[in-house]
Amino acid sequence: MSFLALIAALLLEHFRPLPRSVRTYAWFSGYVRYLERQFNAGEYRHGVLTWILAISPFVVLVALASIFLKEISGLIGWLWNFFALYLLM
Repeated sequence: MSFLALIAALLLEHFRPLPRSVRTYAWFSGYVRYLERQFNAGEYRHGVLTWILAISPFVVLVALASIFLKEISGLIGWLWNFFALYLLM
């Protein structure tokens, strides 16, 4: 992601943070709890596997969207990067 998008997202988060109501990720918590029930056997490697399974689909989707949008327009790709970073803070 662009360094400028990162700086812009950090500045916006500093001066205009997202409200708490937007930051509730109950759907993601349920998804992670489900993965934990399926893969947690009490060992460190099971936690690593669960973390990879929980995060990788979202990372792949955001990366593919970023590549696709940058091909359409550099500005649209930059805005996507900015938006994704802002929501993840």
